[in-house]
Order: sequence, then structure tokens, then C-alpha cells
Amino acid sequence: SEALSSADYALKRVEDYISANLDNAITRDDLADTSGVPIRSLSRAFDKRYGVGPMAFVRQRRLDACYTKLAGSDPEETTVSDVAMSYGFYHFGKFSTAYKKAFGESPSTSLKK
Repeated sequence: SEALSSADYALKRVEDYISANLDNAITRDDLADTSGVPIRSLSRAFDKRYGVGPMAFVRQRRLDACYTKLAGSDPEETTVSDVAMSYGFYHFGKFSTAYKKAFGESPSTSLKK
């Protein structure tokens, strides 16, 4: 249907924007502006496709990026806090809890692999 293709297009634009800006601040308004649809419509499209809202999706993508960076880094040259901060996680306790929930291990365990 026409509505589905425009929703898919809006989601694709937002996903590309998120990927390109994982290490920058991203707001709901940024996502709505990028998608060209109201934030409520965008939120419904994200919930339908991913089961989470757009900001939860951003957070998960940032956690994924942290995992990739930690798992591929030398523990002698990289710290968990530097990686966390580079993706906008400034509360390390919350970051560590969310990371462990997402990946089943602590960020420092990923770094040592």
C-alpha cells in the first residue's frame, strides 16, 4: 500500500540518520525532521517494526556500537568509559546494567576478549 511504502521510506531515512550519527546527540525532533513524518507516526512505525520506540532503538544501536568497539579493541589502549562516552553514555552504572542486559556480559568482559 502507499502508506506502507511511505512508512518504510521514513524508517529507512531515520535508520540511515541514526547510523551516521551514533556518536552525536540525537533528539526525537531530529528523527521527526529527518523522517518527514510526525513523531507519533514515526513512533508507531518503529514500534510496529522493532517493538520499541525510536529513542530506545537509538539506545540499542549505540549499545551495539559499544559492543563492536569494545570487542575489537586492545584493553591496553581502550577504556570502557571512553567507549561509553563516545556513544553518549555518561552514567556508567546505567550503561553497564543496560550493556549486560543486552549482551549477557559486562563491558569489561567484552573488552578483554
